[in-house]
Amino acid sequence: MWLRKLLLPVMIGATVALPLWVLIAPGLLGEVSGWDAVSMLLLAPLAFVALLVTHLLTGARRSVREQRALAWRDLASLVPWWVAIAVFPVPTPFNGIAWALSILLGVVALANAVTQLVRETRRRFEEAVTTIQYQAQHQGQMPPRQAGHWDATPSSPRVVILPPQGQGDAPLH
Repeated sequence: MWLRKLLLPVMIGATVALPLWVLIAPGLLGEVSGWDAVSMLLLAPLAFVALLVTHLLTGARRSVREQRALAWRDLASLVPWWVAIAVFPVPTPFNGIAWALSILLGVVALANAVTQLVRETRRRFEEAVTTIQYQAQHQGQMPPRQAGHWDATPSSPRVVILPPQGQGDAPLH
C-alpha cells in the first residue's frame, strides 16, 4: 500500500517533469542535432498532454481519491510508460525502440485509465440504481448491507430533534 500511496504524488509531478526532461535532456547530455531539437520541441508538448489526460482520468476515480493511492493496474501501466519517456531522449542506439515503446505504453496507460474509470462509474451507478429500486419497493427503508454499503434498516421511524444547548431541556417530537 505504501508504494501505491507514494506514486500518487509522483504521478502528479511526472506530468510536468517528464515533458521537461524530454525537452532539456538532449541538451544536457550533449547530443543534439537540429532535427533532434525540433523533434523534442514537438514531442514535449505532446507528452505533456498525453500524461495530463491519462493522469486526470486516473485521478478522477473515486477509489483513487478516497484511498489516496493508485491501483496496482495503474502502477503496471504508468510506471513502464514513465520509464520509456525518461529513456527516450537519452542518446542510445535504441532511441527508435524507446520512442515506439513510449507511444505503445501511452496508449495502454490511457486505455487502462478509461477502462477503470468506466468500470468503477458503472459499478457505482448500478449500486445507486439498486438502492433506489429497493427503497421504492420497501417504502424508503434502507437496504440490507451489500458490499460495504448500507446497514440494516433503522430501528425506529421516529425523528427526535434536539434544540441547541441552553434553549430547553426536553427534545421536540
